[in-house]
Amino acid sequence: MRKLTTLILVLALAVPSIAQKKASKITTIETMSKARNVHTTTAAWQPGIFCGWPANNGIWTWSDPNEIMVGYTFSDFIEKEGHNISGSNQRNALTRTIDGGETWTAFKPDNYADENLPYVELTEKIDFKA
Repeated sequence: MRKLTTLILVLALAVPSIAQKKASKITTIETMSKARNVHTTTAAWQPGIFCGWPANNGIWTWSDPNEIMVGYTFSDFIEKEGHNISGSNQRNALTRTIDGGETWTAFKPDNYADENLPYVELTEKIDFKA
């Protein structure tokens, strides 16, 4: 049986859609307790640094189930109400695994996630159905 490697955030985001598709009233904890052969891994971590929000930055997988790339936001960690991230100097980066989550390599492509690019106001609505 193939090992399923996932980020805990990915699992938490996926569970409600699984429950909705089955149109059942299974709670998140009940659904998670039924998961088998799941491995939780840390994709990005530094002491004193907030690393999070992959849902805002993207999570990609390819046909090779061992390759996963995760986008995240990072900045100084500050203990406070709400999100524990400094409001200044927030940056975005990517981290990638090619071995199913056992090891991760972080990198920051030039201009990733619109950093240093000018703000452009929309002139028309975005059609998300297209």
